[in-house]
Amino acid sequence: NRLTYSLGFTHLNVMRGVDGNDDNRSNGGQAFVRYALTEKTRVSGRFYGAKDFLMSNIAPATTGVPVANFPATGVVPLIPLPRNQVLNLQNGRPVVYGNATIVPGRDDPDNRRSSTFSTTGLRLEHQFTPSVGIQANYQYLSTNRVFANGPGGIGFQPAATNITNPSGSIQNVDLRLSARASRYYSLTAGYEFEHELFDTFQDNNLPGNARILVNGRTTQKANAIFAANQFNLLGDRLLISLSGRMQDFRLATPRFQAQGIRNVYDGLNVPSPPRAWTGDISIAYLIPKTNTKLRGHAGNAYRAPALFERFGGGFFNNAATGNVNFTPYGDPLLQSDRYNTYAFGFDQYVW
Repeated sequence: NRLTYSLGFTHLNVMRGVDGNDDNRSNGGQAFVRYALTEKTRVSGRFYGAKDFLMSNIAPATTGVPVANFPATGVVPLIPLPRNQVLNLQNGRPVVYGNATIVPGRDDPDNRRSSTFSTTGLRLEHQFTPSVGIQANYQYLSTNRVFANGPGGIGFQPAATNITNPSGSIQNVDLRLSARASRYYSLTAGYEFEHELFDTFQDNNLPGNARILVNGRTTQKANAIFAANQFNLLGDRLLISLSGRMQDFRLATPRFQAQGIRNVYDGLNVPSPPRAWTGDISIAYLIPKTNTKLRGHAGNAYRAPALFERFGGGFFNNAATGNVNFTPYGDPLLQSDRYNTYAFGFDQYVW
């Protein structure tokens, strides 16, 4: 029983889909292995990844719907055009709109999305004594997505295939020590390092001065230390948990190259997320005479914005002007999320 392993695969293939251009393919796999080097030392690794592809339809729109179908004031009711009339529209036949206020997604033969992701983890565990052990973890996560839309299809379509390709990765190293000093007290403490990378690429593939090309890279590093203490007191009737964490962030200067559009990040002072201090305390007390447990908790939490939330972008087909515009989705000055939480309650054991 020194070696434990598992392995699995998945495959999905939708050949045509509802309208004949709804292909959908997915291939993935996962694996896990753990080996006991000695009675006190174990190593393990895991992998999970997938590669996916699908074809998308045109987003629902009101284009072509008679103006008389919309009320002059108030809320517009959502009434979809019947499926048989959508097929007439796609095939260039006469369309009876009736009282419809929106045209559902229509076929778009060259609108496609593909993605790949993989996550790999490694772990080393060593138990010095039954009450003292260490653990070292490494994890790597990689994602890549491609959105491509060409001139095929009806309605407003780009003159050439425009491409949006965001990708990124996160590497994480975690070192921790766990010790139970006595039956009354235990401690877990450690250090964590994280490296985040975001790459962005957009190209509308139009000729000459109409071409919009954006290429950028952003990285961020974070270091954290943490500790958690647990106390069992008064004959295990009183349980106290106290933990804390400090995380420091360092954002590298974003690098962007832009053609055909002003670089919106030029000259912008992009700060690193502020240092995060978080803590948590939980208390539980058992009254044996009535079999009642009282408990309370207070803590705070923090989430730094992902790099895509700050520097992501893509293309927007502007039906009003007929242009393909590059749109920054992210906000470089986006602040971090902060939360405070409090909870109080009781458990009453009846039998």
